[in-house]
Amino acid sequence: VLVSTVPASGVSIIPGLTQISVTFDEEIFAVTTENIRIYVQGNPTPIINVPASSGTKSGNTYTYDFPAITTLGSYYVIIDQYAFDDQWANSYDGIVTPTGWTFEIVDNEAPVITHTEVTSFEKGGGSVNYSIGVTDNVAATNARMIFRKIGGQQTYDSITMVVSGGQAQFQVTESMLDEMGIEYYFKANDVAGNVGRSPSGTGSYHSYLNRTGSNVPSLPNFTPGGDVSNYKIISVPFIISNRSINEIFKSLLPQDKQRWRVLTYRADPDPGQWLDYPSTIDRGKGYFINVKDVLTESIKLADSQSPSNNTGSPFTMNLTSKFNLIGNPYPFSIRWQDVVDANPGAGIIDPPKTFSNGSYSTVTTIGAFEGAFVYSEQSVSSLIIPVKNASGARVEQPQAHHQLDHPEWQLELTLAQGMLENKLSGIGMNPEAKVTRDKFDQIAPPRFIDYLELNFSHPEHAGKWFCWDVVPYQDEYVWDITIASNLSGLAELKWDNTGFGNNVKELFLFDVSRQKIVNMRGASSYILILPVHRI
Repeated sequence: VLVSTVPASGVSIIPGLTQISVTFDEEIFAVTTENIRIYVQGNPTPIINVPASSGTKSGNTYTYDFPAITTLGSYYVIIDQYAFDDQWANSYDGIVTPTGWTFEIVDNEAPVITHTEVTSFEKGGGSVNYSIGVTDNVAATNARMIFRKIGGQQTYDSITMVVSGGQAQFQVTESMLDEMGIEYYFKANDVAGNVGRSPSGTGSYHSYLNRTGSNVPSLPNFTPGGDVSNYKIISVPFIISNRSINEIFKSLLPQDKQRWRVLTYRADPDPGQWLDYPSTIDRGKGYFINVKDVLTESIKLADSQSPSNNTGSPFTMNLTSKFNLIGNPYPFSIRWQDVVDANPGAGIIDPPKTFSNGSYSTVTTIGAFEGAFVYSEQSVSSLIIPVKNASGARVEQPQAHHQLDHPEWQLELTLAQGMLENKLSGIGMNPEAKVTRDKFDQIAPPRFIDYLELNFSHPEHAGKWFCWDVVPYQDEYVWDITIASNLSGLAELKWDNTGFGNNVKELFLFDVSRQKIVNMRGASSYILILPVHRI
């Protein structure tokens, strides 16, 4: 009696079968005139046909060797009737039907990919071949390199190559990288459709753009002049081996406020302090800079490297529970709403405030090499700055209502004095607002050298002064506004009344200093006398 077969009937095995065996319950002897045959299901011609007596006998077992079977599919074995006799010449009946001894050759092993991560890509160096090794228990057919720019806003692209000799190479060009580099991984397929991945799981490899020689980055050109209107907030988004201010700005030395100036802001102690010529220029921090004369050469950031951040390992910064002068840590624009979304418990309400033409302005994105003031309601450790390139991305602006009878109306107030213009301020109502601080209000940024302010006093809040003040919707409300400047003279307060709507709601300006009332429906501006004015 046949007691076992190898492979057992009905099993699935991997490609490469080179041997079968049969075992009986007693010693048996193969008959030279009978055969053992292996068939592919549905094909009447055997792929293996060996005499029963050609096997190797060991006790009650006969084993048969043959060339490897590598083709995937279903198989069956036929043993001729009378192929085996026992010592008393009793014959084995054989296996004579396609269902008696079956097996299936399957491939469920994915290709294995090996790759040495290319961590650096030289800017201006042309293309680079990224190579992988691919091994498979049968045969790998093709491999793909799936990639996108590290900024990560676009979908993944891919390159497909044939696996030859266990290798595949992919040509990577500089256009495939953004200002930081490229994020990539590999997949390889075999003939059975199994897919291998490197790195395994959901991770990626990263190549960071390296800049040397003529490709060393420079700080963007400054607008020379030396006036307050020439100040701007800058940041350095690269890893620099020597962060000393004297090293970075060595072409401007010696330090001389009459020729050039760099300042940063320190929130503590309260009130905050402006610091001239900080000892180092740190990534993630912002710095006010002004250069009086036209630069004869750009300010090179020597020995700098692209930051090794990516979507899975973003830059983080700490915030104090007041104003923070931060810098964009990446060499591309970032959208501030992405930062807010990535840090839901950070207590960040206000949009950033940047500085240009002598005045602050509210922004939704912070450009490369730029910085801004950010107010935080609390101290924050490890604020995540997502690695998302906002360059060219559409930034949706919330719809503002200006009809005075709308429960969510807003009115921007613009204050101008000479070359200074303040567009930070406004008033409004909203059913979700509070009389004190809420998400609709904004804190007034720190005073700079020349200032022009339109603020609302809120001594109950740590910020003290709001530049936007939105209150709960109600029939009547009085906003006490303090207008201040370090410059004397006339200033003009302007507003757009074209959207007030056809309704009975009125808005009046009362000049406390001059005891004058202005119907803001009938006028769109008012002249004030500074340095201090209350309305």
